[in-house]
Amino acid sequence: MKSMTSRTIAGVVAGLVTMAALGAARQESIQLVRKAKVGDVSRVSTVGKAQVDMGGNQMVLDLKGIDKYTVTAIAPNGEITQIEQPESVEISMQGQSMPPNPEMLQPSTIVTKPNGMLVSFTKDGGTADTNEGRMHNATTVIFPDTPVKVGDKWSKTFAANAAIGSRPARADYEVLAFETVAGSAVVKIGMTFQESVAPALKTKGTFWIERSTGDVVKVDGTLDNFPLDETGTAMATLTISQTRLPKGQ
Repeated sequence: MKSMTSRTIAGVVAGLVTMAALGAARQESIQLVRKAKVGDVSRVSTVGKAQVDMGGNQMVLDLKGIDKYTVTAIAPNGEITQIEQPESVEISMQGQSMPPNPEMLQPSTIVTKPNGMLVSFTKDGGTADTNEGRMHNATTVIFPDTPVKVGDKWSKTFAANAAIGSRPARADYEVLAFETVAGSAVVKIGMTFQESVAPALKTKGTFWIERSTGDVVKVDGTLDNFPLDETGTAMATLTISQTRLPKGQ
């Protein structure tokens, strides 16, 4: 049997080092947490399509909008207060433009924990918006307490809470990849959510979350039994895509 030459040995060692490095990269883990500072401003563009059943009549609504988020306070316990100001809302039904409800353009105040859990959601004037509070749970990734890597899964159970509008529900999350989107290093996370009380709101989405800040860069998702008002009597199936706009836009 021929002996291994020094060049062969060096090649084997280099290959093993490369494989180890790739393995380490695959096992990279990070702690997800929302980091913000007072004065932070971001804008989010939303494009959506809603299929509505109104007494057996099928309608299609197309939605577009831009929302501005301004961080106004950071509490000692890390809770983040933001003002959400809708800057534009466009609605069309069956291709015909419709004026938005004036309430859709009113600012809201959102308070969240660093892991994404909702503390409160109030409209301009301090009135609680329980419908939006319910939607928060269905469309937000709640970060786990421990670092995550690709392939990790976790769940969150939500209890009924009249103050914020949440209903009994469960969400499941999975880290799908570490990627780069719009120049930002992100964690790609898949999410499913379902309430346990009929009519149950159900969502399925993919989130690209900035690693350095915990801020959402992009979202694609669908929502079934999406409530069109706080009474829950009018619902739709909604498909949405949201993108954080570059600074200055």
